[in-house]
Parts: sequence; structure tokens; C-alpha cells
Amino acid sequence: MRPLLGVLICVLTLCLAIGAEMLTPQAFTEEFARALTRALPSSSVSVAGDLKLTMKEANGINRTVQLNNAYNEYKLDPQRFGDIVETFSAMFSQSASKETALDRTRVVPVIKDRQWLDELHNTLKGRGLRSSIWQSHSTRSW
Repeated sequence: MRPLLGVLICVLTLCLAIGAEMLTPQAFTEEFARALTRALPSSSVSVAGDLKLTMKEANGINRTVQLNNAYNEYKLDPQRFGDIVETFSAMFSQSASKETALDRTRVVPVIKDRQWLDELHNTLKGRGLRSSIWQSHSTRSW
């Protein structure tokens, strides 16, 4: 019984130590913003909410950055925080340096049915957004 109690106490202590090192979503967002500002000094980074940043790059591009995936990766291994920030900053520095010309050979048409368009329209309307995704030129139903 005593060895089992000792193992239980060790496991509990280990779990508490791991939990103490884990940043909350708000603290993670703030720390990520500071680290991203250091990694990309030419960009202006600000916190827009838990796990959400806004960035204004030197070339004038504004971005909204969702950190949900980064936080999920962080929760798996909190020691990799620096690697996660490095990966994100490399992504942003690469995208800023590339031309954003459209490669027409990679455009693939996607056909959606009327029901899908109606659902999208209703979703956008429900969120208070203007929906101008299509115009119906036919009253004929197929």
C-alpha cells in the first residue's frame, strides 16, 4: 500500500509541475505576440483577443492570425514554444518576400449545388454580413 501511495504522490506532483508550466490561452497569445515582434521587427503585431493576433507588415498587408493550432501544438510539448514561434515567423517572412501573383495553372473549378449556396447565403446573412456570392439569372430549377 505504501509503494502505491508513493507512486500516486509522484504522479500527482509531476502532473502539477507540468500544469504549472502551461500558459493560459491569454498568456500564450501575449507571449507569442512579443516573440513574433522580436522575430519580425518590421511588422507591427498586436493582440486582438485570446489566441488571435493582428499583424501589419511593412508592405502594408494586414493579417489576422489565429493561434489555435499553435496553442494545441504548444499544449502537446510546452518546451517547443520557441520552435513554434520560429515556424510561424518563417511562414510570414516567406509570404512577405514572395510575389502574390496568381498562378492560373493551379486554379481548379469547384461546382457547388444551389442548396450549398443557399446555406452559405443564410449563414452570412445570420452573421449580419452582406452576401453577394451569386446572382440568379434563371428562375428555372434543374
